[in-house]
Amino acid sequence: MEGNDKYLVFSLTSEGSFRWEYIYDNTGDYASKAYSVEYGGNGLVYAAGEANYDFLVTAINSTTGVQEWIYWFDGACPYSLCDDMASAITVGSDGNVYAAGYSLNSNEKQLVIISLTALGGFNWKYLHPAFNVGYSVATDVVFGNDGRIYASCVIGSDIGAICLNAAGEFQWNCNIDGPGPEPVFGETCYEMLYGIDDNIYVVGRAAGRDAQVDTDLDVAVMKVNRQGTAEWFYRYEGLYGTFDMGFSIVQTPDTNVHVAAYSCGLLAEANMISLHHKTGRDLWVMRYIGPAIDMDVAYAITADEEGYLYLTGYDYKANRLHDIYVWKLDPPRNSDGYYNLEGYGTAGCGYAVMETPDKNIVIAGYQGSSGTNSTFDMRLIKTDINGDTLWTRSYGGNQEDRAFDFVQCPDQGFLLTGFTKSSGNGGKDLYLIKTDQNGNKEWEKTYGYETDEEGISITEATDGGCFIAGKTTKYDGSGDLWFMKINAQGDSLWTRRYGGNRRDEVGEVHTTADGGYIFAGTKGNALSVGYITNMYVIRFDQNGDTLWTKEYFTDYWDTGGDIIEQDDGSFLLAGYYMNSEYLAKLDAGGTLLWEKMPHTNQNGGFSSIARNADGNYLLSRNGFGSQEMIYVAVYDPDGNFISADTAAWSPGNVYMPTRGYVFDAQPLAGGGYVAVGEGRISGGSGMNANIILYRKGGELTKLPLPPLGIDDFLLYGEKDTPRPLQISPNPANNIAVFDFELNASADVTVCVTDLQGRTVYQANHGFCQKGNNRISWNPEVFAGGMYICRVIAGNQLFSGKIVLQK
Repeated sequence: MEGNDKYLVFSLTSEGSFRWEYIYDNTGDYASKAYSVEYGGNGLVYAAGEANYDFLVTAINSTTGVQEWIYWFDGACPYSLCDDMASAITVGSDGNVYAAGYSLNSNEKQLVIISLTALGGFNWKYLHPAFNVGYSVATDVVFGNDGRIYASCVIGSDIGAICLNAAGEFQWNCNIDGPGPEPVFGETCYEMLYGIDDNIYVVGRAAGRDAQVDTDLDVAVMKVNRQGTAEWFYRYEGLYGTFDMGFSIVQTPDTNVHVAAYSCGLLAEANMISLHHKTGRDLWVMRYIGPAIDMDVAYAITADEEGYLYLTGYDYKANRLHDIYVWKLDPPRNSDGYYNLEGYGTAGCGYAVMETPDKNIVIAGYQGSSGTNSTFDMRLIKTDINGDTLWTRSYGGNQEDRAFDFVQCPDQGFLLTGFTKSSGNGGKDLYLIKTDQNGNKEWEKTYGYETDEEGISITEATDGGCFIAGKTTKYDGSGDLWFMKINAQGDSLWTRRYGGNRRDEVGEVHTTADGGYIFAGTKGNALSVGYITNMYVIRFDQNGDTLWTKEYFTDYWDTGGDIIEQDDGSFLLAGYYMNSEYLAKLDAGGTLLWEKMPHTNQNGGFSSIARNADGNYLLSRNGFGSQEMIYVAVYDPDGNFISADTAAWSPGNVYMPTRGYVFDAQPLAGGGYVAVGEGRISGGSGMNANIILYRKGGELTKLPLPPLGIDDFLLYGEKDTPRPLQISPNPANNIAVFDFELNASADVTVCVTDLQGRTVYQANHGFCQKGNNRISWNPEVFAGGMYICRVIAGNQLFSGKIVLQK
């Protein structure tokens, strides 16, 4: 019968010339389709599909295109047009053929996987679940290196994976439900990958975060280990927050995974998303909008042995025709993103981080050793540059022990400072742990009295010893700053006390160029109600004698977070002043030269400062915005803002709101930086916190194509290239005006992104007439820096850059 779809398999030469075609049911008496094809390595090509509503597998001679055998079955549905389908096929290393799909019984679709011999003989059939119980389908099938069969699936309304052994016996299934309400179009998965790291990856779409049904689908990727446990679940919500889905997945030799996807809303974009194999954090999101600015889809992706990616899809032209495209891409080769360095169920935090001479990363902090708030151990963790843990060491006893800072010693070992409640004189005692280069404990020391004593910051002295900044806390909550000089064996040489009338806090201490020490912290002063804190800076000579002390601000809760010496002998002081970040320059005698208080409209201040190789400064703060994201910024030596990174954190497949804090950030020798802190599930107990490491950039990072942005990619045809957007004033502070000329009336949308590609503003400005138009934009709530502004009007695009001065 004319007009029916036909089950078609065809073969081409390596140069693209036609070889043969195979059509099942050549007369077209009923509809038939082929969905998947696999070369068996035995001279046969195997295809899976459906014919006349039946599950169909065919074997075709790879040389002649002649059918060798077919296998089909009609499911248990009593009606004539019940649909059975083979959606995927693979050939195992055991020589058997495996096809997966579904069979329709009287009520629901039922997942089916069959095993056939290379010659078409029947081995077994697996149905999931029991006949006529619930909805399930298989969408892809792979044969694992462990000799088991894995299929991506939808069970009920959830995407997931299922595992069978070689005999077709059920082993496990793992399913995850998207966080939003079930969408009308349903959750589904499209492709499965058995990775070179022996994990299973599934890509598809899941319900997003919107409260309204059928308003949000997200690209979904899940990683499942061979025991059937989900390692992580990644979701990508595109710029427009509506229909986003992933179609294909591949793993490169560095074990990162990459997804071909698309996101749809105001526009439809082709996406390529690179994810870190261990954490599921996105390393790179490439967005492409073609010249028609209409609909673009990335359908399939593969990789070569060198790690280059090949992406294909189509560009939906304005004339409703499709153009096929193929890209060769060089993805990120390292692992920018978050790493959870400890398990859940206990509280933990990372306080200090450094890059070692062997180009690895070491973190000091603490983590709970049991499910109680009273048992914590010091932690020292060494990872490689990609965040993969090389070793973890725990120190302490059966109570509470924490590390706040550490240094690397001349013998390449480490010296940690913090406190212990497991030994000493009762309460908290200052605790020192000396290790070898592999973190094995060599000796320990405790110092304390009847009050609580803690070591907060440590710096190397020029004579081989160390200088420690700590604090004492009395029973009424007050306390003093406590400084100690030790020799290389940890013996105390002398101590000093400083402080106000209330509790004093330690920021950081560093060794100065003249062999002395510079300290930044907080001094508390008594009030009738509450207390005021001042930024407090002390400069010592190498013998611990005070050269000078300075207090800055006396009327609010002000905190000194960190301080660093510059080449000219002056200092940069970073901290917190009146709910804002604070940065100041002091001369060698502590006199204030200038101060700046960047306004990000977010409460909080700087907790650390470090110098980059280019002479600029890296500053971090512990929490940013209502979502409490990490925040790492770069400033020049004159205190001018250059750039900032904010990053949210969520632990794998946990859907609860989360918080990310960073307490230390340090530059890497090869560029970029690492930051360490705490990741916590909001609303949960304090036991749901992890040591987290965040990596950004560095020498192993392959620079990607320009990130998020329409005009950052080559567009075909001069008439389709973006036109300049006239912006005035530029630089701007409050109101900016966009002027543009339309060649046709259109609905207009304004989109503003930062230089990292994050959308900071997007709004529809209504219908604009043909000719000259003007739109005003108020950027006063945004931080200073450079932004990319775009005006999208139908198929017309205008783009320009603006500098905001704050």
